[in-house]
Amino acid sequence: MIDLIKHVIPDYDQDERELLALEESWADYHRSLRTGVRARIKAGQPSFRGGSLTQVSAALGVHHDEFQAGKQAPLIDALQVVCDENVPLPYWLADGIRAALSELHAKPSETLHSVFGMGDRYPTSDQKCMTGRLNLETKRKLYMRVSLLIAQGEMDKGSAIRHVIKDLPIEFRTAFKWFNEMDAKQQKHLRAWRGVRLHKLR
Repeated sequence: MIDLIKHVIPDYDQDERELLALEESWADYHRSLRTGVRARIKAGQPSFRGGSLTQVSAALGVHHDEFQAGKQAPLIDALQVVCDENVPLPYWLADGIRAALSELHAKPSETLHSVFGMGDRYPTSDQKCMTGRLNLETKRKLYMRVSLLIAQGEMDKGSAIRHVIKDLPIEFRTAFKWFNEMDAKQQKHLRAWRGVRLHKLR
């Protein structure tokens, strides 16, 4: 495995070895800029990121647009992208997180949950929390199963939804609404990921 890792992941140069002594992720990011190979070693296994930096920027741009529209939850979504992709925080994201934390410290009534706009996504009451998580799981199953039937050319959207909800605790009108919501979100991210010129750093 060590020989395989050395074959597919370039060695660190001198600058990167100096960074490695401080923080491994900094060395890996520097190496990605130098070589175009975006990878890390985790638990002895190589892990690669396939998208270009332009694509990562486009994915972050979707969350930036939502944040500029007044939503706070995209800060957490963008933070997850940054963690997954091992890239520095964009200034808008760093500033947004700092502003949210400042609000948390300034107002005793605020919580991490509230300053990052997680109320709708993750309700705090036991009943709403359970219902929200069950609905999210149902939405995911619905979207995946309906999308597969449509992609296979077997059914149109309406027929696919009617077929899938036979095994799900949901009525057609709600299922149709949920599918369209999930699809709009998915398509927005896919357009950002695919609709950009590939960057030379791959």
